[in-house]
Amino acid sequence: MENVKRRLFDKLKEFHPDKDFVVGVMSNAKHAEDQQAVVDFIENEKDASIEDVILLALHLRNARNMNQ
Repeated sequence: MENVKRRLFDKLKEFHPDKDFVVGVMSNAKHAEDQQAVVDFIENEKDASIEDVILLALHLRNARNMNQ
């Protein structure tokens, strides 16, 4: 699991090196499945914006919270 978390961290820093962006996404994508989803999104969506990544992380957190 730590491997996915590290991969997400590296992808986020590469995508946009702002510390607040990286910390914000990491704090919302706490589960390995969510972290992998964000990595996949960054890798596959060529026109993804910073806002898209943030919104995805928030959506994943909210969806997980609604299911609990």
